[in-house]
Amino acid sequence: MRPLGLFRHGGLCRINYCTHKAYEEIPGPHPLPLVGNALLFSPLGLYNIPRLLDGFADLHRRYGEIVKLKMGNTPSVLLFNPNDIQAMFDHEGKFPQRPTFDALKDYRKRKYQTVGIVPDNGEEWYKMRQNVQILLKLKTVHSYWNRQQAVAEEFSASLLSKTNANGIIKDFVQHAFQYSLEAIGVICYGKRLNCLSANLQECDAIVKANIQFLKALGETFHQPPWWKLWRTKAYKIIESTQDLMMTNAIKYLEEARQKFKQNPAVFLEEDPILCHLLENDNLSATEKNLLVTEIFQGGIDATGTVVTMMLYELARNLPIQAAVYDDLIEKKLRPGYAPPLLRACLKETLRLHPTAGGTSRIINSDAILSGYRVPKGTLVVGVTPIISRMERYFSNPLQFNPWRFIDKKELPHPYASVPFGHGARMCPGRRIAEQEILLCVAEGERIAEITSVSQPSQKFYQHLNMQARLELATSALLAIITTLISTH
Repeated sequence: MRPLGLFRHGGLCRINYCTHKAYEEIPGPHPLPLVGNALLFSPLGLYNIPRLLDGFADLHRRYGEIVKLKMGNTPSVLLFNPNDIQAMFDHEGKFPQRPTFDALKDYRKRKYQTVGIVPDNGEEWYKMRQNVQILLKLKTVHSYWNRQQAVAEEFSASLLSKTNANGIIKDFVQHAFQYSLEAIGVICYGKRLNCLSANLQECDAIVKANIQFLKALGETFHQPPWWKLWRTKAYKIIESTQDLMMTNAIKYLEEARQKFKQNPAVFLEEDPILCHLLENDNLSATEKNLLVTEIFQGGIDATGTVVTMMLYELARNLPIQAAVYDDLIEKKLRPGYAPPLLRACLKETLRLHPTAGGTSRIINSDAILSGYRVPKGTLVVGVTPIISRMERYFSNPLQFNPWRFIDKKELPHPYASVPFGHGARMCPGRRIAEQEILLCVAEGERIAEITSVSQPSQKFYQHLNMQARLELATSALLAIITTLISTH
């Protein structure tokens, strides 16, 4: 890795860290008594929660690379410089702290006596997190390659029957969710859920519940904690959706246990992640069910959304699409290997269409950010979705250009786009998600072969005509997801 000072327009040499101004001098909107800047993000303010990133972008335009906010009594800082984001991670400590999803944590604690990884912090989080590190082992993830490739092949072939008379697939993102359900089911439950054929009703119920859950989670996160006084509608949705997911986990994990008892050696070879969890004496049965639920839920929305947006970008950039197709024909996809251009397309998709609104930490020691002294305990938010579209860090930032991640003469700043987070709290399902996305997009080659007799000039997903015709459900889902300040 090259020294940070050599990256395009983003070097340490451009920031005067010797100034060390006081925290009180950080620019930002003037806070009101008691509520601070909270009204800015209320119906009475300039910004609204569904368009949170637009508000952050406006704050960046008004105040610069670092912005101080006070939400009630909570001091927070927005960062728009990747060097500061690197410094934020340097000050996260052994047990990285981030804002907790208190409503989710409250319900899980009362119902299941454990809270899982997503809403927790501290030593309990660390203990649970250690038990899912296996998800980041490439050898383990690649062992699922053939089974997930079969899912991708079936999904690609099934799309041919779902086009209308004009060759358009309506509401494509919903089909992408079915794919992600089927692909992650292989990992979490060790079986096919048949979301692409017979079991559509159950799978649609899961997709619907997951979207409702994300929306309710965002509402309880951003709104006053009325749920502490009475069970609000959002809190009830968290209850019902979590119970649905846990019920499925209990059912399918019991099937996996029976399968394991019948032939432990085969089970270990075919389902190493499940085997690791089921054989883990450090976890209770409830903790195992909850961990599987979190992995499963995390693998639905993000994977389906990224698949949709990646295909969308390829559909409207036909020369890139053709280059990816030719690259796949020449180099072939295989376990552990995807052609560099295909991987670069994934990075570029995540740069333009990240599935999280940023990355946050409550720093555990004093830090110098953009020359200001930021005290321990401050909530610091790296607004990477804004940074990743800045001209300063990416030439022609709104253009879909995967070669920017291949050209070694001018690689992007490593902290300008961190879609899976970084450090100890990096998304544990990152490798699985990447494999599922790459397999799904690459299987477009199969469609090209199927249609080559009647449409020899058509390549990849071009014939889906998704360009500018994707249902806006994708944008709506992204808006829901970006209301969560951080998922990593």
